[in-house]
Amino acid sequence: TTTTTTTEPVPPKVMYVIALPKTPESPFYLQGYPLCFALASAVVPMLYQNGSEVALNRQFVQQVQPVLTRGQTYIFQLINVPVGQPFMLTADPKGGPDAPVWFQGVRKKGQVWSLQQFVAVGGEQVVFQPDDATPDVLYYQSTTFLQGGNKIWITSPPTTTTTTT
Repeated sequence: TTTTTTTEPVPPKVMYVIALPKTPESPFYLQGYPLCFALASAVVPMLYQNGSEVALNRQFVQQVQPVLTRGQTYIFQLINVPVGQPFMLTADPKGGPDAPVWFQGVRKKGQVWSLQQFVAVGGEQVVFQPDDATPDVLYYQSTTFLQGGNKIWITSPPTTTTTTT
């Protein structure tokens, strides 16, 4: 008898990130800095008069708590995130300048992050692949301002067990 446990590979999931003024749907409404990160799984581009392309704000949700699976790859695609409000992953629920950046399993521009290169702004991509060492809860936050993001839930992958005799 042979038992094999496998997990099915899944293509990277893209989540779009934009900084917006906080609304009552934000978990930190009227707390911290007035901007927060909002996420969307799909965007419809809108062309502004100056020719720059950005996503429609109404598709972004401020209270999103994504559920990510260990071993899968996720891409946080930033859209015009201000230089003054850099995006990061952290184990700190409030974020801000004293929050430690979560580095493990995180890449930017195809590189492993370093202490000098952890800030993601503008239209950069943050690629994240949680693993067994990743805690069950992380946060997407700003490196400069408090309370600008939300939780990220980390789960173990479902497994398929095949038994042959």
